[in-house]
Amino acid sequence: MVSEVGADLDQYSPGYVTDPKRAVYRIYRDVRFSNDKSPYKTHVAAVFAFRGPEKHAGAGFYFHFSADELLIGGKVYAPGSAELLKIRQQIAADPDELRAIVKNRTFKKLFSSIEGEQLKRNPKGFPPDHPGVDLLVYKQFLAGATLSATEVESPKSSTTITKHFKAIAPFIQYVNRAIA
Repeated sequence: MVSEVGADLDQYSPGYVTDPKRAVYRIYRDVRFSNDKSPYKTHVAAVFAFRGPEKHAGAGFYFHFSADELLIGGKVYAPGSAELLKIRQQIAADPDELRAIVKNRTFKKLFSSIEGEQLKRNPKGFPPDHPGVDLLVYKQFLAGATLSATEVESPKSSTTITKHFKAIAPFIQYVNRAIA
């Protein structure tokens, strides 16, 4: 599945193709430190990270599946302070560009909006009346869609993931353009 999705990803976002051996995160069964002896991580995941900044500093494409769900999306989960400042500076320069990406019909249909941890006040160095303050408060930039676990068993699961990845590609590329 990772190979199929990677081959499709190469068509519209070539800088994100990852060797399947490095993209896959497996179920983590180490129960030594678990009080109830349940596995630490019960899903299998794949990350297609941007070639450039450190693996988790930039935004990337992501999917995981478990017995309960198939989650497809893209994110910059924990940007460093320097990366976060660059993203905010790009947003501050033209907040309407990010708004247009998020308001795109296909993006809105599949993901609805961006999510993530936010500041309670406007970030330091940006005026509180800035027209993009609603976007500047984000500390994480996430967008995801949760589907039924039965989607994984479908012969079209790779196609479903690719459809979601195509819709989120402009968002991922926007965030990474700021960082690169």
